[in-house]
Amino acid sequence: MTVSMPKGSCTGPDEGSVVGARGTGRSVTSSAIGHPLAPALLVAIAFLGGAWLSWRRLGSLIIDGGHELDVPRRLLEGAALYRDVSWSWGPLAPWIDAGLYRLFGVHSDTLMWAGLVTAALACVGLYLLARHFVGPFTSAWVAIAFIATSAFARRMDVAIFNFVAPFNYSATYGITLAIGSVVLLLRHARSGKPAPLAGSAVLAGLVALTKMETTGAVLVAHGTFFLTVLPRPSRARMLAWGCGLAVVVVGYAVAAWTSDGAVWRSMVGLFNPGSHFYIRNSMGLRHLGASLIDVALSLLGWALVLAGAAWLAGRDGPGSRSRWVVALAGIVLLVLPAFVFERIFFRAAPFLLAAGLVWILIARIREGTAALEGRWREHLVVWAFALGALPRILLRAGVDHYGFYLLSPTFVCLAIGMTLYLGRRTGRPPSPDVHGLGASTVLAGVALGTFVVSYPQLTRAVSELRTARVHRLVDAGGPEATFIPFLSRLPPGTVCAAVPEGAGVIFASGLTPPADGMTSYLPMLLEEPGVQGKVLEAWKRAPPELIFSWDEDQRRVFGYAGFGRDYGLDLSRWISEHYEPTTEPRVGRATLLVRRGSR
Repeated sequence: MTVSMPKGSCTGPDEGSVVGARGTGRSVTSSAIGHPLAPALLVAIAFLGGAWLSWRRLGSLIIDGGHELDVPRRLLEGAALYRDVSWSWGPLAPWIDAGLYRLFGVHSDTLMWAGLVTAALACVGLYLLARHFVGPFTSAWVAIAFIATSAFARRMDVAIFNFVAPFNYSATYGITLAIGSVVLLLRHARSGKPAPLAGSAVLAGLVALTKMETTGAVLVAHGTFFLTVLPRPSRARMLAWGCGLAVVVVGYAVAAWTSDGAVWRSMVGLFNPGSHFYIRNSMGLRHLGASLIDVALSLLGWALVLAGAAWLAGRDGPGSRSRWVVALAGIVLLVLPAFVFERIFFRAAPFLLAAGLVWILIARIREGTAALEGRWREHLVVWAFALGALPRILLRAGVDHYGFYLLSPTFVCLAIGMTLYLGRRTGRPPSPDVHGLGASTVLAGVALGTFVVSYPQLTRAVSELRTARVHRLVDAGGPEATFIPFLSRLPPGTVCAAVPEGAGVIFASGLTPPADGMTSYLPMLLEEPGVQGKVLEAWKRAPPELIFSWDEDQRRVFGYAGFGRDYGLDLSRWISEHYEPTTEPRVGRATLLVRRGSR
């Protein structure tokens, strides 16, 4: 059918293009599990199960989590972001969290519930994004894969790569807003109505106030859509995008005004030489040979998965084959991503997504505006969005590390590609039921693999830590369980520093951080010109009464042996001259320093 719009309004997918309608009938996969609401119930059960298993077990009070908890508290007490408090990302997350503290109190539970709500919204957004193209059953498995790998994952000792208590709420807020923006953008691409585009642009503007990685992803999505409506985008569309730009301008203008312009210096501060090792390492560029081998193995895994799914579907579908053979093929599709290639299964994701984009463009060139049932533009946008999220982990794409929030749009493309593209090689329309079942099996394998990795971490021995500001289950006998109860007995006015990290320990103990504006003393912060000198001046004016020292080897993560060994030397020397360690408490390389002569 053709789409005609009133003159001057936003147009639909293409003036005079063929628009395909999403099927509304019940699919075989939906029928196989009963009620049409069963997919939603399956997602809800998975979400509640993940929340129950990980309840109060996620987050760290030593690594990264401290600045997420304490910066909003400082803002609530009148400090200015960037000027009075060190911050290297957009202002939206600390502004939101400070508002939540004002409403619900300064407590870790406040941000825990914010994380749970964010995870739920991202889960719904990914389901809607997938549902725009594929059936409810496959869309449900997209959401479940997100729940396992992102929302409640704990793949390592330090539980900071999850949505409930992440290393950075700017990351989780940003990707959730970006997903919502793309959902509305696709709705506009289908309907041509200006309101969804305006809403999408506003959400994209809010994303630009979070992190660069998520900003890049949503800009790629909108930029791709913009290119498809050239050479004459309508006035309504330009006004809608102007709304998003206004959000960005107003947001950073407020940040600049309240910080006396310090926001600009802070936003580029992380690009100093102290960050280079970490950036190259997280992108997979430091060990290029090993990264390329992982990519090659990932391609092998995908070749096996796609070949197995294509064979299983065949020309006549799985019904033409022995049920035992079909069951065996399903097991293979589950086991390969869950166990055989679990760690590296998505290493080739950027290259596969780029290949998908090329395939869509070729289909557009060959078939014209009727390509992909007239919805080529929508396909192009979502694949560009998924690819735009991955440059930060270019050769290290996976469910670990930053992949916990950057990889989730790729799950949608996995569902689309295996469900709608795979069967086109036979020369006849693909069967969404048959190919959707293959995609669902692979996504189930992705979820199962991360669950198997996370389960031992989520069930390890813990101690209940409960103070006026924090209620968590922390590792039994660890630094958090040992130091915080001890420090909590001190007067709240006691000034305590934590080097190189540990702001969460001070926050949980109810003590007062130094008046230097820092939340950590990592190389990417102290190596910024002039920062170490300013910290020293502040400490000399008002020396901390106590210092929590967490002396871990940081070579593997930051490329530095540690604070006081090959960075922060001046500050470390001053600490050694004026402080001495206590005998108790002490856990591993974590210790408490007091001013010399104070005991």
